[in-house]
Amino acid sequence: MAKVPLSAEEMRQCLAEFSAVPDNVLEIFISQAKIHVSDEDYGLLNGRDRAYAIYLAAAHLYCVGNPRTAIGRSAFTGRVSGASVGGVSVSYTQPPTGRFETWFWNQTKYGSQLVVLLKSCSGPMLYGGSIEQVLP
Repeated sequence: MAKVPLSAEEMRQCLAEFSAVPDNVLEIFISQAKIHVSDEDYGLLNGRDRAYAIYLAAAHLYCVGNPRTAIGRSAFTGRVSGASVGGVSVSYTQPPTGRFETWFWNQTKYGSQLVVLLKSCSGPMLYGGSIEQVLP
């Protein structure tokens, strides 16, 4: 199997809001994203779709790791559950006791898009040898 070619330049073409982030920084997050989404070109998620999935994962990891940047601040979708101004108080949503992975990826708009993309590309999966189930 061939690997999908990836670059900081192409990530910027897909996600223009990362235009000011230096190449070396994006390359680090692209490398980290490949831990979560394989860069091997196979299955229903292939070619440019696989590259886009890796860029979404990289963007998510960047925002989780850099929440004070302009991109990071605008990307979060469900982390803060309450805030007040007088006396400054902020409440955060705690991770659920169920699927931590779902909570982790749904923290940013990039992670949420990745989850939807991966679910759309994964059909029924066979495991255990006998029962067909759609994985959540």
